[in-house]
Amino acid sequence: MENKLKKENELKKEYLNLYRLASRDILRFTEQLEALKASKISPSALIGDGMPHGHDGNDLSDYVSDVSELEQDIIDKVRKRRLLLVQVTRAIETLKDDSEKDVLTYRYIKGEPWSEVAKLMKCSERNVHFIHGRALMHFRIPA
Repeated sequence: MENKLKKENELKKEYLNLYRLASRDILRFTEQLEALKASKISPSALIGDGMPHGHDGNDLSDYVSDVSELEQDIIDKVRKRRLLLVQVTRAIETLKDDSEKDVLTYRYIKGEPWSEVAKLMKCSERNVHFIHGRALMHFRIPA
C-alpha cells in the first residue's frame, strides 16, 4: 500500500514538474521562431557567408515554404505547451486548502527551493514538507 502511494506521489510530482519543462520549451521555441522570422527576412543569414548566391525561383519558394512550415510547427508546439501550463495551474487551483495551493505553486510553478517556500509561507521547512505531502494526497492529475 505504501509503495503504491509512493509511486502515485512520484507521478503527481512528475506531472507538476511538467509546468517548468513546458515553460522552458516555450522560451526555446520562441527563440527559434524569432530566428526563423529573421532568416525569412534575410535568407542569406542561413547560408552564413553574407555573399549573394544564385537561386532560381523554385529554390526560394521551397525555402519560404519550408520556413513557413517550421514556423507553424513551432507555433503548434508553443500552443500545446501553453495548454499544459493552464492545465497544471487549474489542477492546483482545484485544491481546497490555500496553503496546499501555495506550496505546489511556489515549488512547481515558480520553482522555488524548499527554504524559500518556507520563507514565503512564513513557516518551517518541516511544516512545508508536511503541507506538501498533504497537497500531493489531495492533488489529482486531470484525465
